[in-house]
Amino acid sequence: MPENKIIQTLSNKFASVIFSFKPEPFHVYITIPVYPEGLLNTEYIMATIHQTVQTIVVCHDSFLSRIRKHL
Repeated sequence: MPENKIIQTLSNKFASVIFSFKPEPFHVYITIPVYPEGLLNTEYIMATIHQTVQTIVVCHDSFLSRIRKHL
């Protein structure tokens, strides 16, 4: 599975802010479309939505999983 450098960098930054003694102000705004343009029942749209959910929540190397590992 390829490494997601964006997720890796963000989760590392979150960890450094959480564990610093004098945390600096840090804000992240992640904008993801509800679903890609097109019909929801097409294979490529469902695959795109699946990959988005995997990247953020489900996968063992997801954004939330990485943050949990730091905690």
